[in-house]
Amino acid sequence: MIKRWLAPPTFKDDEEKNRRAGLLNATILFILAYTALVLSGSWIGGQLPVATLAINALAFAGSLLLRRWLFHGKLTLVGLCLISFGIAMVTASAASVGTVRTTISIMYLFLVVIAGNLFGRRGILASTLASSLAVGGLILAENAGLLGTPDYRVGFTQWITYTFLFLVAGYITNYALQTTLDALRHTQKEIEERKRTEEALRESELRWQFALEGPGDGVWDWNVQTNILYYSPQWKRMLGYEADEVGEDLGEWDQRIHPDDQERVYKDLNQHLDGQTEIYASEYRLRCKDGGYIWVLDRGKVLTRTLDGKPLRMIGVHTNISERKRIEEAKSKSELRFRSLFEQTHDAVFIINLDGRHLAANQRASDLLGYSPEEMIGLSIRDISAEYDHSTDVFSKLMAGEIVPLFERQFRKKDGRVFPVEINAELIRDKAGKPLHIQSVVRDISERKEAEEALRAANEQLSLRVAEVEQLQAELREQALHDPLTGLYNRRYLAEMLEREITRSEREGNPLSIIVSDIDHFKDINDTYGHQVGDQFLIKIAGLMAGSTRKSDFVCRYGGEEFVLVLPGASPESAERRAEKIRQKCAEIVIIHEGRPLRLTMSFGVASYPRHGSNAEETIIKADKALYKSKQRGRNLVTVWCQEEAVSSLLE
Repeated sequence: MIKRWLAPPTFKDDEEKNRRAGLLNATILFILAYTALVLSGSWIGGQLPVATLAINALAFAGSLLLRRWLFHGKLTLVGLCLISFGIAMVTASAASVGTVRTTISIMYLFLVVIAGNLFGRRGILASTLASSLAVGGLILAENAGLLGTPDYRVGFTQWITYTFLFLVAGYITNYALQTTLDALRHTQKEIEERKRTEEALRESELRWQFALEGPGDGVWDWNVQTNILYYSPQWKRMLGYEADEVGEDLGEWDQRIHPDDQERVYKDLNQHLDGQTEIYASEYRLRCKDGGYIWVLDRGKVLTRTLDGKPLRMIGVHTNISERKRIEEAKSKSELRFRSLFEQTHDAVFIINLDGRHLAANQRASDLLGYSPEEMIGLSIRDISAEYDHSTDVFSKLMAGEIVPLFERQFRKKDGRVFPVEINAELIRDKAGKPLHIQSVVRDISERKEAEEALRAANEQLSLRVAEVEQLQAELREQALHDPLTGLYNRRYLAEMLEREITRSEREGNPLSIIVSDIDHFKDINDTYGHQVGDQFLIKIAGLMAGSTRKSDFVCRYGGEEFVLVLPGASPESAERRAEKIRQKCAEIVIIHEGRPLRLTMSFGVASYPRHGSNAEETIIKADKALYKSKQRGRNLVTVWCQEEAVSSLLE
């Protein structure tokens, strides 16, 4: 019961509200417990003034009201009242004891911390300002004798106060740490999920690219609504065509189907388009470029349909099954002819009984596995398989009349070596339709797998090279935009950024000021003390200029000893004050050379857009002319361009 009363309110699917509600609830509970103990301690010790007791009683009652509002979901109102009420109560408590004590100062600090957790930077600024004004007012009141006699006695109440302040400090520290850790864990989970998604997408794209361009089956992609049909390069090569010799429409396929097969092919296709079959599959003959025909196993599936079920897109593959068809044809004519073709094929052919044992295998199969033809007879599928046996699944599908697509397995040779194969299996039936045996054509795909691995490795290397090139380009751009001696932006960067800043200044209606500065008698320094000393001065002044900028400002080394400082949003008067500060600080720069201190001065010219120039170039020119006036007037001066300067310039 007590635990449920102490728990904060919860808000479904709003993590930020739950965070703020937890902090507010804990703070209110701390205040309730603290004021209750202070009142009890004062009753026991009797050292607090009556006004202080009244303030604590009011704080206790106010906290109960705030907690009621909290459970009605008024988080912002409760937060504002808590900070305002807290500052007022702490200030009143200080006034009642006649001085600002350490415990009271710490209470102000905790109120600022809580305000920051609730309202961010605005909460910190507002609570800091309010606390500062309150403390300042208390100090003035105490010095003016407006407060009562300060009470510096310590006792049980102060012990309670310090204990609770320690507890609050620990809670806030732990609360901030847990919030940070939760945010880090959430961010890490998002990063890991994104990496997994990107990796899966990359692997999917590689597989699809290999299917289209690789040495496997011919791939086609059909837009059913427009009858535009994409044929992969392998599809065209299968028929003897070059890539540019076949168009991209349905007619390219239709006109090559053997006339005797067209009716059956379209019947199978329309059944799938109408949704009667899950997979489209059909065997037929296609005419090649040389006029001959090959048998293909055509398999496909509709990927997308309209809301009313009409097909939109269908993809599929053509497998050249001419070899298998030749085997079937040879068997139907004579056993001798079948045996000749059976032995001459380049692929390994296995005849397997319905129990999974080999009845026959061609010479290629014996060579592939390292067994003699005699040893092959009677071998089980399990004897040559190097992985979990899926034959039961394949057999059941074939027995059910399904066409099993090409699948891959790992085979083991007689000497124990393992290699990958691609298998095309089908069920052979007698004239009555009774199953006789399984016939499978097996192809060693070791080279293809090696090619796939090489392709994957090449893509990884390419990605690494691309990343290296991009990093190098970024480094080169960084070098191209910075002065190598001072590290400041160079003249090229100034030209790029100034036009953008002028455009933004014009769009937002704000001024933009430019300070052009030059080191006085810098040539004399180089001639007298050497360029090394001159470079030391340049580096020092570059640091001074960079340290005098805001986040929105940028400073460039415009020439040898000339610097340009761009101040977006700054008026000419503000820029003049900034230049004057830099001028004064410049006089403080000292370089010891051969035991002698060396100093220098700088002259400055200031101009502002749009008051002094209608564009970037004109504004820089005006600032440069103002700099020239500073030099004419004796150097070590700041001059702002004005109309009088313009008239004087024309007269000269």
